[in-house]
Amino acid sequence: MAPLMQSCHFFSRYGVTLTVLFALTGIGAELFSISFTKAFEVSKAWEISFISMFSVALFEPVSTGAAIYFIASRNDREPLNVYDCVMKSWHPYSRLVVCYFMVTGLVLLGFSLYLLPGIYLLYKLLFVEYLIVLQGKSPGEAMVESFFQTNGQSQLVLPSFCLLIGLFLVGSWGIDAAVISLGESDFVRIMGVFIKAPLVAFAVVVGFRLYDLSLRASLKPGV
Repeated sequence: MAPLMQSCHFFSRYGVTLTVLFALTGIGAELFSISFTKAFEVSKAWEISFISMFSVALFEPVSTGAAIYFIASRNDREPLNVYDCVMKSWHPYSRLVVCYFMVTGLVLLGFSLYLLPGIYLLYKLLFVEYLIVLQGKSPGEAMVESFFQTNGQSQLVLPSFCLLIGLFLVGSWGIDAAVISLGESDFVRIMGVFIKAPLVAFAVVVGFRLYDLSLRASLKPGV
């Protein structure tokens, strides 16, 4: 559980900054989704879900890329400020957008075939965004490399991943259920995004720690 403890220590120092970053882009995505839905008078549930997913795909890559640069710069002891990280995040932006749709499609397909295939795909694709941002991989290359990088790393990665996914899924479902119970007004939806932001930020911190430890382990002689 060392990766989780290390992530908690990092989050205790920089969690507010990362949470605000994800909250701002999350609220932007929600406002875009609300405006689009109202402008075109969309009412069907599947159409609203697709618009919401599309909105997240447009906005979240900025915060995800910036957060990864922010964490990596502190890991390398060459800290960048948030503005510089956001500016750098535009370089892999298009690849992260494509990656979001590819990974989301695969994972949803996995969940539609029962729960375990979806969780398995989440695990195997855990490092995709980090490979795109930090190594300049294309979405396809990153997905293939993430599959290989997680091979033989189950003792290092799997326990922390399981705890993280449990925390994230329970937290997300709880927040979504609360939003639905309160009537899904525009204000409540935006507040739900704001409340969910720390979960997303913490997930990126844990993911980076697992990526970094996994990469170091794979580079050791004989591994």
